[in-house]
Amino acid sequence: MTDQGGPAEPRIGNGGFAEHGFGLLTVDALATRWGWCGTERSRTVTAVFHRRPS
Repeated sequence: MTDQGGPAEPRIGNGGFAEHGFGLLTVDALATRWGWCGTERSRTVTAVFHRRPS
């Protein structure tokens, strides 16, 4: 996922009245690993998901 970036690093939402980071909370719960790269003008988050064997 790529967005318009921002002045701070992406963070996982911690509940309460936070307005940002809840998408990353879901990604963190489901992904094997995730990370991000970018600047204040553009940021990309990547995640690796492993399928369970059928």
